Amino acid sequence: LYCRYSATLCAGRKDWPRALELLMLALTAPSLVNNAIVLDCFKLYVLVSLIYQGSMPPLPKVVPQQVKSLVEQQAWVYTQLADAYATHQGPKLLRVVEQHSAVYTVDGNLGLVHQVAASLTTRNIQRLTTTYLTLSLADIAAQVGLPNAESAEHHILKMVEQGTIFAAISEADGGGMVRFLEAPELNGQGAASARLTRAVDQCVDISSRVAREHHAVAASRDYLKKVVSRERNRYDAASMDEPPSANMFQP
Repeated sequence: LYCRYSATLCAGRKDWPRALELLMLALTAPSLVNNAIVLDCFKLYVLVSLIYQGSMPPLPKVVPQQVKSLVEQQAWVYTQLADAYATHQGPKLLRVVEQHSAVYTVDGNLGLVHQVAASLTTRNIQRLTTTYLTLSLADIAAQVGLPNAESAEHHILKMVEQGTIFAAISEADGGGMVRFLEAPELNGQGAASARLTRAVDQCVDISSRVAREHHAVAASRDYLKKVVSRERNRYDAASMDEPPSANMFQP
């Protein structure tokens, strides 16, 4: 139960790796009987995996057979969603969402299901950047499964703002052409240079503060007294440990 609620909180904060870790702990726990909590964890596991990784990896061998049988019988709606996601076809995925929306609502997972659908659109657009240099908004909408060019423009602008892709939209001749660009980091321009400059400035500032603190401590009277006292005690102790010299007893 702890893993179930903790994973829900992590998903709300979009800490997907931690959510997957908690859900996997619940799924791999020893189990001899059907457990509704484990079933809920599997449903979340499917949704979080699709959002974060873009696929649902198979359950590891350490998952009890009882759990595998349970999810196959009672969570097929979610595995069907994962199968539709794997086709990369937005309309097909939306049909599955609409068909089983009542189930997702009862489970309290409809919001995550919508995020799954949105993530597929994002990944489909990202795939286009590896194939095309220039593409019209209408073509993007058709290939990704969006209703129109305006919707495609909205998604692209949002992805550019988030840094997910790098693109420029030209309205020349009313065509609404999108030109996919290389990341500024590859050209040594833009945000990468700014981040590097800020990092160097921070390092210089930290170095200066450390030097000032070192000078202040070294000049402190209390610190010097402690150092002198420690060295004197060490010298006295070393003198007491030395054997007496034969010359000490000669006149």
